[in-house]
Amino acid sequence: QIHTEMKPLSLWEPKREIRRVLSSKISQSEVMDRHMSGQGEPLVVSGATANWPARQWTIENLAARYGSDQVIVNDKAPLCEWDEPEMQTLGLTLAEYASYARGETVKKLSTQRECKWYLNSWTPFAQHPEMLDEWTYPAFVQDDLKHDPNEKPPPPCVVDYSKVFLGVAGCTTRLHFDSLGTHAWLAQLQGQKQFILFAPQDAERLRLFDWEERAGNSHYQGMRRALDFTHGNLPDPIAYPNLRRAIPFVTILNPGDIILIPRGWWHFALCLDSCVTLMRNFANQTNASHFRSALTRANEANDRSKPTLLSKKLVLPVDLLG
Repeated sequence: QIHTEMKPLSLWEPKREIRRVLSSKISQSEVMDRHMSGQGEPLVVSGATANWPARQWTIENLAARYGSDQVIVNDKAPLCEWDEPEMQTLGLTLAEYASYARGETVKKLSTQRECKWYLNSWTPFAQHPEMLDEWTYPAFVQDDLKHDPNEKPPPPCVVDYSKVFLGVAGCTTRLHFDSLGTHAWLAQLQGQKQFILFAPQDAERLRLFDWEERAGNSHYQGMRRALDFTHGNLPDPIAYPNLRRAIPFVTILNPGDIILIPRGWWHFALCLDSCVTLMRNFANQTNASHFRSALTRANEANDRSKPTLLSKKLVLPVDLLG
């Protein structure tokens, strides 16, 4: 299967380009005040990964280093309870995924359903702690969950909240907001990826219901039959009569860019070509109460979607304990 480069999706007006700045021109205090406090506002920072060895993380290079790793791929991400047909999930090695990305036939991925396979749940840092030495926490972000690099083995606060996404052209992350009340940043290491975001107050215009908002977890409980850009088409205005009142925030992430997504912001992503992205969820005083209460509920409910939170109890930093 040849993975042809994608064109960015076109959206309705008015839309807003996400603010973009150089890492040398932004301070942590400005990011806290303007982009993470209250509702917040997304931000793209260029140049923040200039000194990262992780800039060499391409699909091919990672497969050369860790090709025998067993990984999971999906044809839809994240999981949505209303999917029909249901999401397909398959296991293979990282080397096999690299073959797929090159357009070679991989028997395990040959199904009757035409789709793009997305490796969107690789959490390699417990098995390969040396990878943690190849990136640093961005200076413009206050991350109260960050770990001490001298701590061995790596603690849950880095292992459970950091992922690497690998995808081919056409892979998508469906519209959702991140769980546990966390903020997120995503660093683009290979390829280009389009991001489309919506502010929390636009939720009802994306055809959500009150009970889904209260559930607080978009991709497990919420967004039933809601907006989906997966097929590259804008939704039917009759089915979604309020959608044009929602304002999309858009950007294309290039290698070396980091996008900051505040708590509660809905986001969709599209790989325009072969992509590698490092994702980090985090918390600080701007979302501490939301993170603390969500984590407590997850543990009390024995939430099986986050098993590592239960098997390795997270010790919250003093700033988050309140």
